[in-house]
This record gives sequence, C-alpha cells and structure tokens, in this order.
Amino acid sequence: MNESLRRFYKNPNYIFLLAIIFLLLYGSIFIYSASFSLGSSHAMIIRHFVFVGLGILLFFGAVMIQKDLIHDLAYPIYGFSFLLLLILIVIKFVTKSDEAFRWIQIGNSKLFQPSEFMKIGLILALSKLFSTKKMSDIRMYIMACILTMIPVLLVLLQPDLGTASVILFIFLLMTFFSRLGFKSVFSTILLGSIVAYPLRKFLFKPYQLQRYYTLYNMFLNPRFVDPTGEGWSITQALIAIGSGGLLGKGLLKGTQSKMRFLPDTQYSDFIFAVIGEEFGFFGCLLLIFFYFLLLISSINIIFHSENYFEKMLLIGITGYWFIQIFTNIGMNVSILPVTGIPLPFVSYGGSALLTNFIVAGLVYNAQINRKKLEF
Repeated sequence: MNESLRRFYKNPNYIFLLAIIFLLLYGSIFIYSASFSLGSSHAMIIRHFVFVGLGILLFFGAVMIQKDLIHDLAYPIYGFSFLLLLILIVIKFVTKSDEAFRWIQIGNSKLFQPSEFMKIGLILALSKLFSTKKMSDIRMYIMACILTMIPVLLVLLQPDLGTASVILFIFLLMTFFSRLGFKSVFSTILLGSIVAYPLRKFLFKPYQLQRYYTLYNMFLNPRFVDPTGEGWSITQALIAIGSGGLLGKGLLKGTQSKMRFLPDTQYSDFIFAVIGEEFGFFGCLLLIFFYFLLLISSINIIFHSENYFEKMLLIGITGYWFIQIFTNIGMNVSILPVTGIPLPFVSYGGSALLTNFIVAGLVYNAQINRKKLEF
C-alpha cells in the first residue's frame, strides 16, 4: 500500500486525471440541467454526487490493488458478473415480465445493472485468456467466443441490444489485437452475419429492428421518416443540437429539453443533445476534446506497458470507452440507431459511473506501476 501511494505521488498522469475531472464536472452540470424540467434536479444531483464519492473510493481501490491479484481475480469476477446476469433473467421469466428487465431491484428501487459490471468481467476474462501462452489458437478462439456469447445472449434476453453490441465490440477489438488477429475477427463477423440475419426476428425485438429501418430511411429521406414514432427521439435531438448554434442558448435555457420534447432519458442517453442545445457547437467540441485526451492518454499507457495481460486489459478498457462515446454521440446526431448507451463520466447512472471509475482505476494502476518512475 505504501509503495502504491509513493508511486501514485511520484508517477502521475495529469492529462488522464484532468480529463476525468473535467468530464465529471461537465456531467454534473448537465445532469442538473437535463433533469431540471423533470422536477427532480436536486434529488438526482445529490444521488449523482453520492455515486461520484463511491466511485472515487473504487477508483483508488483499483489503483492500489496488486497486478498479480488483478490477474488472479479475472475469471472469478467474470463468473460473479455472469451469475448476476443469470439471476436477472431467471427473475424476468419467473415474473413473466414482458417489459425490459435490466436492473436488479427491490420494489421500485433499482439497485444496480449487472450488464455494466459484465463489461469489466469480460475484459478481464479475455485479457487473461489471450495472455495464456500454452494454448492453441483454435482453442483460444472457441473459448473467447463462449466467454463472449454467453453474456451477449443473456443481455439480448433482457432485452438490451445496445449493451450486447458493446460487448461484441469489446470482443472483436481485443481479438484483433491478440495473437488471433484479423483473420479471427473477419471470420466472426462473416459467420455472425450469416447466422444473425435469418434469425433476426427471433434475436431482436420488433422495435429494435424498426429503429434500424428508421435510421436507414432517414438517410434517404431528409424530411424524416416516422417523426412522431420511432423517429421522434432522433428528430428532437437533431433539432436541439442544431438550434444551439455555435455558443448555445445558455445553461437551463434550452427549449427542447426544458419543454420536454427530448425523451425523459435526456439526463443519460440524450445528454449530448442537451449540451449541444445549451452550450452549442463549442460546448460539444470541448467535450469531445476531453474525451480525446482520456483516450490518447490511455493509449500512451498501453504503449508503455510491458505486461501482455495488462496490455490486453488496457486495450479492452480503451475500446470500451471509445465505443460508448461513439455510440452515444452517433445516436444523438442520427448516424446510429437509438440505444441506451450512456456517455462515460457524463451521463447519469450509478452502475455505469461506478464501472467507469473501476476501469479508470485499472488504467491508472498500470500508469503508476511502470518500472521506470517519472519524476
């Protein structure tokens, strides 16, 4: 512990820490603003600060943990995450619920979202698998597919297509950078497409398919398709971002958000639209700039890591951040279908925020444990 504290003090990465601090500040401001019209801004921001405080503790816990222990806990953490997902699906079928069932809850109180913690579990499990030396490529590939497809199928049963897509992306990215390489990634995409297309009506809900069809048609019809149905959220997000102009309408002065034209999830899924409306193009650009700093500083740590397990772990975490950022912003500007993917450190959501703090701690663990200290 004392050695870790000494390294934390002697070997900092100010860019990485600055990016996270700014994103948390940005998120706090716009969670308050986005929830203002819902009449729950004070209660929501207090809960958010509680999760931030808990997240900071988890961040330092992940920073201080020994490397060997992270490696040893990889499969147990995956197993625990799988168990939580399985419990959730069992509850869904026992209660015969037709609604989306993504949270373990008591009464009306949502405790946590197991699929968020599964992202950590999968990254850790794949990192350990891909760093195994005495294993044939075909066996490694089959085991990686099994580790990935189990949570994907369980998440699809909730149903949550967005999170399932994130899990698949993590698998493809880590596989590409492992010794399995591009050939395995190409084979997976080809085989997955052949299997998924004829089974699409069984794998996906009608509203999920409709979102893809709506997005596809919007590129062909600039007057928008189904603007009062599946196209409503995308249409209102585009109006909000476009009306913000260069500098925005000002904090708490956005009309689309305050008059509740945006979905009620504007404090999470559509928080980027609120930022665009109230802080304008420059506000969005500033947000993207600090995400760039977060990703580029993480990539820099990858290049300085000498442990293969650690490299794969950092690649998985960086890829996880990238796909979440790209998917959320892409959804808000209508280049991707609407999914419930939050912006890291910015969107409201306890499980997602805690997950981001934990993986940030794992990244910073690699930073402070470089063999050569930076003075």
